[in-house]
Amino acid sequence: MSRIHHFAYVDPTVVMGNDCVIWQFASLTRGTRLGNACSVAPGAHLDGPKFGDRCIIGHNVAMGPGFEIGNDCFIGPGVVLANDAFPAAHKENWDIKEFQRGLIAIRLGDRVTIGANAVVLPGVTLGDDSCVAAGAVCGMNVPIGHLFGRDGKISPIPDRLRRMRMKAVP
Repeated sequence: MSRIHHFAYVDPTVVMGNDCVIWQFASLTRGTRLGNACSVAPGAHLDGPKFGDRCIIGHNVAMGPGFEIGNDCFIGPGVVLANDAFPAAHKENWDIKEFQRGLIAIRLGDRVTIGANAVVLPGVTLGDDSCVAAGAVCGMNVPIGHLFGRDGKISPIPDRLRRMRMKAVP
């Protein structure tokens, strides 16, 4: 059973797996999908993205439609994923129905980490076990097991820097 704080907003189109936690002032709208055991922190606004299982979405994250996130992903506080390469006040040539039919603006593999206040631009794929540094603006694909740094460089993540991941007890 999932827990939804009484000050959170979850509209009827949202699909949630088991054991999710939605904290106060979070807003989930327009067909957002959460897998099992996801946590959405206070102030996050999810407007149609799709998440796998065991994802953590940090405080004040902003995500619209067109995002496909794998399992065990960490989206740090203040992260923004962008689905429009040329945003404007008018909506000419921008159709949310394209996203609802399956257009993907950004794809995250499994076990991806995006640090606090990072921005990921449309058209990007982040491979399994990859990372975007806090404060970075990522506009290119990041291969499996690599880090996109604040300097815009991509480098392998050394095994000695990998953090221990908790595994479920059988």
